[in-house]
Amino acid sequence: NGILENYRQGNEATIALRRALGSSWISYFAQGFAFFAISTSFLAQGLTLSHFLADGLNKTPSREVARWMIFLVLAPPLVFAMIYPKVFLQALSFAGGFCAMILFGVLPVLMVWIGRYRKRFHSPYQVAGGKLSLILGGIFSSLIIVFELLRVFG
Repeated sequence: NGILENYRQGNEATIALRRALGSSWISYFAQGFAFFAISTSFLAQGLTLSHFLADGLNKTPSREVARWMIFLVLAPPLVFAMIYPKVFLQALSFAGGFCAMILFGVLPVLMVWIGRYRKRFHSPYQVAGGKLSLILGGIFSSLIIVFELLRVFG
């Protein structure tokens, strides 16, 4: 009857909260929150990518160039997500597990390892643990990546 039981059944947490509170406002709030979270993320990434595309194509900034760049960046994923809505959510799930671990787990370990032990950069501040903490961080990040790949493809 509780939130944990709904989770085991594969239901959303908002369903359990709606039942527990006896009100449907939580569902509307959750839908609104999800809409604005995805929309603002989509727009921010789209605007950033449009500037990157214009820079890569050596286009001088103007309103018309900006409109075309925004169209070229936002139209294809929007159409694709509207045709295949589950693909967008699967991509978000994949990016959340796999890509985030590369960005926030593997890359920092490699950057510190190369900086400290290959290029011999010295800094007044160093995180404790030395090579052992870097190795453990790399192993932990790699295990999460393997589990995520097995979850998605296995």
